Amino acid sequence: METLESLRRHLEGAEDLQSVVKTMKAIAAVNIRQYEEAADALQEYSETLSMGFQVLMKQEANLPEALRIKDSKGLGAMIFGSEMGMVGRFNEEIVEYALDKIGGGGNGIPFLMVTGYKVASLLSAEKMDVQATISQPGSVDGIGSATEEVILELYDWWRDNRLATIYLFYNRRVSGASYEPSQMKLLPLDIDWLNQLKRRDWESGSLPQITADWRKVFQGFLRQYFYVSIYRAFAESLASENASRLASMQAAEKNIEEQLQELNTRYNQRRQDSVTSELLDIASGFEALEGEDTE
Repeated sequence: METLESLRRHLEGAEDLQSVVKTMKAIAAVNIRQYEEAADALQEYSETLSMGFQVLMKQEANLPEALRIKDSKGLGAMIFGSEMGMVGRFNEEIVEYALDKIGGGGNGIPFLMVTGYKVASLLSAEKMDVQATISQPGSVDGIGSATEEVILELYDWWRDNRLATIYLFYNRRVSGASYEPSQMKLLPLDIDWLNQLKRRDWESGSLPQITADWRKVFQGFLRQYFYVSIYRAFAESLASENASRLASMQAAEKNIEEQLQELNTRYNQRRQDSVTSELLDIASGFEALEGEDTE
């Protein structure tokens, strides 16, 4: 039978856990906003980069043909996951989505890179060979260095394997605590998009002229394009991870509140039973004493 002391310990444990969950909820909510702001901050820079590609397309007619990678059908992918738990099906959903898009079961993908060891474990279970695992940034400040690390890996990847196509797979936050898996084709560049930029009117009266070797200029633009795309994928994934954690903490908080309500009910009932028992003992003792006095 439960004692008042054991019920009190259970109540204190549940209250401590409730405090931890509330703290984690607050941290997740703050992190969501920070990572969203990091992703939004790229918008203006991304538009500036598009203008650079626009100038290059208007000036260099041979660029579209130079972008076509010949004699290569290689496919590579980077999948963004998490290293921390309490995120529900965050990792499972992005792995299932990526494998559905690129195929699974060891189909000969020449290079597969991930962020977060949980995704790496899930892919290994699907017989997929992960060639590189990038440490997940712990804050907004760490996204930049992680992005540079990915770019260096991608350069070696593209150079050594002559990959024609590289995809990024990451969860993208939708609203509140919800997110959805998404993808981006990092390479090759979308020729239709570049042609749209070429046809678009230049806003000012005179189009800037690029006097340097257009190939070197293009390589610089391409590197910045990689940086913006990968940085945004990191930020979106981290915002989604915290959204998933927030949803998990909300569910946990609800369960704890229900448990606390049940424990409080049982504690009060047990306390009442204890008080009643003590009163009955006192009454019985009093009656016994009265019986002795009448003899």
